[in-house]
Amino acid sequence: MLLLLLLTFFYARKDWKSYTKRNLWLLFIIDTAIAGLYNYVIYLNPINEYTNYMLTEIWIRPTLIYGLVACFVSEK
Repeated sequence: MLLLLLLTFFYARKDWKSYTKRNLWLLFIIDTAIAGLYNYVIYLNPINEYTNYMLTEIWIRPTLIYGLVACFVSEK
């Protein structure tokens, strides 16, 4: 939960309006690709009780980025 709050604070204080729609989508695609690679590496290792927690932490950032992209791309 603390990680989610810190990431939200970090992105909320940035000047997102200076980013173009293309830059926001590119940022989302890069974050999703990185999370996908981490997801793949985790599934190559034996699954234990921490696997679900690691997968959740990996996908928090792309989810936040997508939320920001969805908010700011819809603005005119």
